[in-house]
Amino acid sequence: MKKKLFIYPIFCLLSLGLLTTSCSSDDDSQSIVEGNKKIKITLTVNNVAENDYVNLTIGGTKVNQTTVLKLNGVPQNNVSVISFSNDDFMNGTVTYVIEDIDGLYVANTSGIINDLTPDNAQMTYSYVAEVNDNVVQNVNNAPVQGTNGITLNFNY
Repeated sequence: MKKKLFIYPIFCLLSLGLLTTSCSSDDDSQSIVEGNKKIKITLTVNNVAENDYVNLTIGGTKVNQTTVLKLNGVPQNNVSVISFSNDDFMNGTVTYVIEDIDGLYVANTSGIINDLTPDNAQMTYSYVAEVNDNVVQNVNNAPVQGTNGITLNFNY
């Protein structure tokens, strides 16, 4: 009887040791933390007329930060969404580069481009999205035709 009582505590200690240890990989060699994405979007819209319709937004989020985006290299203070309309593509600058400042957990591009002035020169757009230095979207000088136009909706 004493032998059974002596073996039981040893068995419990061994079981406890096996249950509290685990196998896991200690490989922390990722250069970019999951969910912390390096984002760069280059957007161009050409031949925009006053009566055309351009409405584009590019935004991103990062926990505990309000300034997360740069526009053409300039940090946008307290801005997590940048919006563009006709005027942004009619007055000289037609190409914009939007980048994260220190990585983003989520980024989104959405919008509509409609060529409502058929007499005007052909409206075109270019859109390049890079995530962690890899091109994931690449549209170059695509024509925008009529009221059906182009709808963009990308999530990264």
